[in-house]
Amino acid sequence: MTDGYEIERKFLVTAPPTADDGAALRIAQAYLFSDARTVLRIGRRHGGWRLTVKDAGPGPARREFHTMLPEELGAALFASPTARHTVKYRHRVDYRGRTWFVDAYQDAHAGLVVAETELRDPDERVDLPPWCGPEVTTHVEYHDHALARPAPTGPAADRPRTRRRGTVPTTAAEEHSFLLFKPDAVERRLVESGARAVRETGLRTVRRYRTELTEHQLAGLYAQIDPDDRPLTAGMLRRCLTGRPVEVLEAVGEQACSHLLAVKTALRAEHGNVIYGNLVHCPDTPEEAAAQLKALANRTGRLFRPVRRHWQGWPLPAIEDALDRWWAEVPAADHRTPTHWAPSHAGHAFALRIAVPRRWVIEFDRIARFLADIADTDDPGYGLRAALAALYDEQGLPMSVRTAAEAQRLVLRVREFGLTAELLPTKTPQGERT
Repeated sequence: MTDGYEIERKFLVTAPPTADDGAALRIAQAYLFSDARTVLRIGRRHGGWRLTVKDAGPGPARREFHTMLPEELGAALFASPTARHTVKYRHRVDYRGRTWFVDAYQDAHAGLVVAETELRDPDERVDLPPWCGPEVTTHVEYHDHALARPAPTGPAADRPRTRRRGTVPTTAAEEHSFLLFKPDAVERRLVESGARAVRETGLRTVRRYRTELTEHQLAGLYAQIDPDDRPLTAGMLRRCLTGRPVEVLEAVGEQACSHLLAVKTALRAEHGNVIYGNLVHCPDTPEEAAAQLKALANRTGRLFRPVRRHWQGWPLPAIEDALDRWWAEVPAADHRTPTHWAPSHAGHAFALRIAVPRRWVIEFDRIARFLADIADTDDPGYGLRAALAALYDEQGLPMSVRTAAEAQRLVLRVREFGLTAELLPTKTPQGERT
């Protein structure tokens, strides 16, 4: 957990800023607790959930603590029925060498715009931009935790019921997003339970259809993945998500993205333990949702596969062959995770267990390449299976070595890479089990 003092001053905005960076950042936060002294909130930062404990009192200097949470825990806390929410769009504005953050609030506080700037010292001089109005630094009623409101628990009776044919009804406070039920969810007949969970959030389903994804659609849905840089990940996605039916459920409502993320997390937690499909996909933000809905509507474009002929020394044909051999075995396992996959190291006396941390940030392809390297093999198939075992097997990836000194060096090397490793209390050679 990181901590420090935040020193800031806050002003009402009386006119539009004269310049900004042109990009508004949507910030949705849930407040779990607040009193006269302390605030506990959660929100998404850099693709993960960040929990913040903050001083709630007036004044420019406040103490705050931050820590990152696992995806399932963060989503559950954010969707808690007792949590209170705020949604705002933030612009960064520079004025006379100082950075200002201009927040335009949504939902019940639409029209409220507040600017804040951080200081190094409470007595630091601040040149106010012409669009700044009264200072509200000490006015607790303008703090986010005071502005937060309970999330909707059911359909609102006063929403517009009429619309033009072929359009989606939205208001300034509503979002349009979707759940994509992947082939493993369709085949396991989980779509209806997922659709029911969406209805229970109070969102309105505006479209639902079954289709088969093309590579072009995958390229749009996973635009952050470059197949030339992550050929194993792209190859697994192609095999898992094309050639079999998927179902798309589009929904509209207040904080639709957050509600659908919570539904996704709950489905994975209850029905997970699959090799790579992970049952369901949904965007994190309204901006991602708009881009991905556009991608779903376009079945043409670039292919979701590498152009380069080599990656990290592995020829592309060898990578594709390894993926084909792995995928051929998946249906026989009913798409469930493999258990205790352990390569044979006959005659080796010392064993260690390698695993990927629960909150992992290293790309899958680089984990596979690393594990192949430390096993002194150039087989992409080994790297693929080893990475899956380290990720999904309860026992992690067992690896055997000949001497205690070699085992200790390997433990240090694995930990420096960012994975976990522990020396097992056994000298029994590891056998091969698939």
